[in-house]
Amino acid sequence: MLDFSKCTLQEACDYAVKKMVAQKSRCKDGEGCLYFDGDRRCAVGWLLDAGGLTEEDITCWGGVVNLVRNSQQRLPPKLRSFLEAHALALAALQRFHDKDSRAERAAAAHDLQVYHGVDTSGEAWQEWVKLDILG
Repeated sequence: MLDFSKCTLQEACDYAVKKMVAQKSRCKDGEGCLYFDGDRRCAVGWLLDAGGLTEEDITCWGGVVNLVRNSQQRLPPKLRSFLEAHALALAALQRFHDKDSRAERAAAAHDLQVYHGVDTSGEAWQEWVKLDILG
């Protein structure tokens, strides 16, 4: 689990990307990304999972900003504060998860690095960019 009172944005993003790579697929259905789907998670879903939440705890489906706005009472305070503080960067992380092509994932990783200061040069990040996607 991550301690969201001490966790940096970089640590949270690295954690989620390592989980995505181990999963080897996105967490999507025909309509879009899902935070949870059985044992699978999207990028932000891995952070929700690390914060102790389950699919039943999430009352809102949609982007990170909507999640924070509409699920506040169910989010543990430290996790809610972390999501609020980093909502735009986590939305960018989610785009990195969602993109279909390698070129789009590489561009999303570049945006995370340039606009949000997240180092995307690590092995797991590059492995996700190169994966044949899947789900």
